Amino acid sequence: MSKMPPPNLIDSVDYETALAEMVASLKARFQGAGIAFDVEALETDPAVIIAQEFAYRLTLFEQRLNERFVSYLIDYSSGATLDQLAAFYDVKRVTGEGDERLQKRTRLAIAGRSAGGPAERYKSIAFNASSDVRDVKIYSDPHGIDPSIHVAVLSTATGGYASDDLLLSVENALQAKRVTSDRFHVASAVRKTVDVALDIWLTPDASESALEGLGDALRGWWENQDLLGLDLNHSDIITAVKTIGSGAISNVKVVSPQGDTEAWPAEALALGLIDVRFKGRGR
Repeated sequence: MSKMPPPNLIDSVDYETALAEMVASLKARFQGAGIAFDVEALETDPAVIIAQEFAYRLTLFEQRLNERFVSYLIDYSSGATLDQLAAFYDVKRVTGEGDERLQKRTRLAIAGRSAGGPAERYKSIAFNASSDVRDVKIYSDPHGIDPSIHVAVLSTATGGYASDDLLLSVENALQAKRVTSDRFHVASAVRKTVDVALDIWLTPDASESALEGLGDALRGWWENQDLLGLDLNHSDIITAVKTIGSGAISNVKVVSPQGDTEAWPAEALALGLIDVRFKGRGR
């Protein structure tokens, strides 16, 4: 939902439209009282100045009203307001926890409210076990041989490796709230590093400075994803690079890796060396 345009409580009117409507209303009122008013284009006229002030305050009020309305939706909420929304679902912010993680835990708590669980229930329990849990993947043996519920834990530590203490905390939390027949296999997620090489063509008028910091920005984009089990696809890389380039990039070719890189459920791909190569313009 956070990737969708935020909803509005009311339909806002832009300043120019509001001003035109107010001036037209003033003109009609003056004419109704038998007073000529033909200076609506004169910005120094007192009536026009008053209309400008009211039009500005109206649009500002409508903007604030919509912003306040949106702040009561979990995906757009923050700070104390988010704390209150989360508390309604018995979710409390832990020390040092940011808004994005609290939003995620609250959504999981809502989705996993069934006692028998969907996977979201166990994922929510795992997240609540420790603030060191960055991401969790709940999956079963794809071959159907092992009936255990597999739980892959990606930690907030550098490299994402989950310590034995963290894994034990997650397992204990799951065992305390499990369904009788469920068995868990809790393990650290595996980080696999993938080097990326990009050939990039800029638009005719773009400065080559548009490529500065592109690699770091691309790495930041990837690290903000839910990484466990997430494939690294050429199409996603190209879209991200063009978005980062803000119209300065004409074309992108992913030279490496060759083809899309698949991640198995307990694997989190990391971007290693990112080689950005300027190939020309306007291709």
